[in-house]
Amino acid sequence: MRWQIEQFLFCDQQQTLSSKEQVQQLEPMAVELLSYFCQHPDSIVSRDELINSVWLGRVVTDSAVNKVVTKLRRYFDDDAKSPRFIATFPKKGYKFIAQVRAIESHKPLTDIEELVQPEADQVDTASMDTNAHSKQSAEVESSQKSSRKFVWAAAAMFMIASFIGLAQFISFKKTPALTTTGKSVALTRDAGADVFPNLSADGKLLSYVEVRDRKMILKVKRLSDESVFVFNHGEAKTTSVGPADWSDDGKQIVYLVTTPESCQYFIRTIQESSFSEPQLVHNCPVGSYGKIEFTHDVNKLIYAESEGHNAPYSLFELDRKTGKKRRLSQPELVIGGNSQFDLHPTQNKLLISSPDKQQWEGFYELNLDTDQLKLLFKLDAYICCGIWSQQGDRVILMGEHPANQLLSYDLGGKNAYPIYSGSLNLRAPTRHSNGKDYLFPAGESNQNILQFRFDTQNSEELVTNSVDDRLATFSDKNQTLAFISLATGGEEIWLRQAVSNTAPNTTNNTAKKLSQFNDGRHYIDLQWRPDGKQLLALSLNEIHLIDTISGQWTKAKLPQREMRAVSYKDNQTIAFSINVNGKWQINYYHLDSETTSLEKDEWQYAKFSEREEDTLWINQAGDLYAGKIPRKVTELDAHKMDWLSGRIFNIQKHGEAWYWQRRAGHRLELLQKIADQSPKPILITDSYHFNVSKSGVHYHQSPPQNVDIYRTVMVQ
Repeated sequence: MRWQIEQFLFCDQQQTLSSKEQVQQLEPMAVELLSYFCQHPDSIVSRDELINSVWLGRVVTDSAVNKVVTKLRRYFDDDAKSPRFIATFPKKGYKFIAQVRAIESHKPLTDIEELVQPEADQVDTASMDTNAHSKQSAEVESSQKSSRKFVWAAAAMFMIASFIGLAQFISFKKTPALTTTGKSVALTRDAGADVFPNLSADGKLLSYVEVRDRKMILKVKRLSDESVFVFNHGEAKTTSVGPADWSDDGKQIVYLVTTPESCQYFIRTIQESSFSEPQLVHNCPVGSYGKIEFTHDVNKLIYAESEGHNAPYSLFELDRKTGKKRRLSQPELVIGGNSQFDLHPTQNKLLISSPDKQQWEGFYELNLDTDQLKLLFKLDAYICCGIWSQQGDRVILMGEHPANQLLSYDLGGKNAYPIYSGSLNLRAPTRHSNGKDYLFPAGESNQNILQFRFDTQNSEELVTNSVDDRLATFSDKNQTLAFISLATGGEEIWLRQAVSNTAPNTTNNTAKKLSQFNDGRHYIDLQWRPDGKQLLALSLNEIHLIDTISGQWTKAKLPQREMRAVSYKDNQTIAFSINVNGKWQINYYHLDSETTSLEKDEWQYAKFSEREEDTLWINQAGDLYAGKIPRKVTELDAHKMDWLSGRIFNIQKHGEAWYWQRRAGHRLELLQKIADQSPKPILITDSYHFNVSKSGVHYHQSPPQNVDIYRTVMVQ
C-alpha cells in the first residue's frame, strides 16, 4: 500500500516516507506501526492492541512500543507536546490524528513532485483529554513493568564501551536491495545470557558462550537435533571459556580460556560426533581477554592481546607451523586499543574497528598479504563492532544507542540503511554461513538504582524500571537524585526529589524527566554542581552542561577528545584531565569566560569535593593524595587498588571514611574503611559508578541476565 499522509507519501513495500525535501528509509517495525496507524486513523489504539497486531503477540515491553513511536515522530518531525501526527493519551494509548488517504496500488507514482497536497481541513482536537499531549506521563507509567538484565561480560573483556564515540541520530537514505521482514528466529533459549554466536561453514554447528552465574561457558549446539557439547577446562568457578571461531572447512574450532592466573588459546578438531582433546596454541598475558579467529589459511590465526589488566589491545598474527607471531599494522592505540576485528568472507583482509583521539570510531581495512592499512571511514557515533557484509562490499554495524537495529554502510560510510530491526537490544552480529542472514545476541537490558543507608546499614531499591537506570548521583544541597534512564527509549536525565530535608532517605515513588534530548547520545558520568543548579554529563568526547530547572543543555567549548576524572572544582570551574604527548594533565574549564587553564604538571588527575578535605589527587607517579593542600595517602594499601576505573575515580573520601570497589568474579564489591578500622565489604554492585552522600551510597545492580542468539530472516 501507499498512503498520502499530509505532505508525506508513505510506501510500505519500499519502506519509505517521502516529501519534496527528502526520502527517508524507515526501519521495519516503524513501517509496520505506521501501516497500522494508517489503517486505524483518528482512533485511540492501546499498547496491548499494538503488541497483538503489530508485534504479533511477541513478548515486548511498553518501552519498546514507546521507542518505535518516538522514532516515527522523528521521521515526521512531530512534537509530542503539540502533535500533528501522533497524539498520546495517558493510560489509553495513541491516536494517529493526521489526514490519511490510501493511494490505489495500480496508479503510477514515480516522482515526488506528484505528491498531492493535503486539503486545508483542520483536525478538531478540542475534545482531547487535556493531558493527551503529555508523552512523558504515559512513558513514565510504561517503565514500571519488570524484565531481565544482561550483564554483558564481553564488554568487560573487550572494553567495547571505551572504543566508540558519542551517538548521533542516523538518517537512512536509499531503499536497500536486500531487506528484512522484521522477523528473526531464536537459536538458543538457555537460562543465562548467550553471546558470541559463530556458525560452522555447513550451518550445522552453532558455537556460542553462555554467561551464567558470572561464568563464561563455551557450547556447541547441533541445530538438527538440539544436542549440545560443553567445553570443559576444569571445574573451577573462576574458569571462563570462549569466545570461539571455526576454520573455513568447519573441522576445527579455536577458543580462549582464562582464569585469574592464566590466559590461553586452544584448538580442537571435530572427530565424528565429538571433539578431540584441546591443543594449546598460545599463552597470552594474564588479564588479556582478546578474541581469536582463523584466517583463510588454517595454519594462521589472528588474535587481540594486551599486556595485562587495563592495558590497550594490539592485533597479532600467529603462524602455527613456525610458532612465530607478528604484530600487524593497525590504527594507533587509543583507550583500549584494537580488539574488534573481522575477517573478510572471501579475501585475506581484516576490518578493524578502532577509536581515534577525538573518540570517533574508525573502520580500517588491513590487507594481511601486504600488511597495508587503509582507513575506510569514521563516525562520530556511539556504534560498535563492524563486520563485513555477506558479500564483503559493505560494513554491518549495530544501530544507534540503545541498539535495536543492524545497519549497512557502504565502504565510504555513506548510504546507510537498516537490514534488520527488532524490539530487543542487539549485541555484536556475525555472518550466517548461508551467505544471506546474520546472527546476533538480543535481550532486555535492566539496571536498577539502590541506596545503602548509613543509618540502617541496609540497602533499599530506589529506581527499578524495566530498563537501564544509570549514573545515580545525589545532591545534598537540594536533596535530589539525578540519574540517566532509558524509560522513554533513549538516554534522558531524570530527577527524583527527597520528601524533606529532615528525612533525606525517604524518597517519592515517582521521578520527573528533566531533559528532552530525543537522540542517541550516551553518557559515562553525571555530577551535580555544588550549588545544585546544574548537572555535568560526560560523553565519550564532550562535556555537556544541563540546567536543572529548564533541562536546557549546552556543550562546553572544548575539542572532542578523551577526557577523564571530570568534576566541579567550584560553581564556575570544571576540572578534567586530557592526555598530551603521553602524559595526563589536569585542565580547568572556566564557565564564565569559556576558557581553559592548566594545573601544575605534577598532577595527573583530581576529583574535587564540596568538602575540601575530601578532594583527591593522583600525581604523575600514580600516588594518591587528599585535601585542599594535597597530602599523600598512606592508610590504604595502594598495591591492591585501581584509583581509576576507565574514566572515573574508583575511590571516594567522605570525612573519615574511604569507599572503593574491587572485582569479585564478574561483579564488583564496594568496601568501606572508617578511620583506623580495617576495610570491610558493605555491598555488591554491577557498575563502576557509585556516589557517596551524607545519607548513604547510591549504586547499581542488575537482575539475572536473559539473552538469546537470533538469526535474521532475509528476503531478496
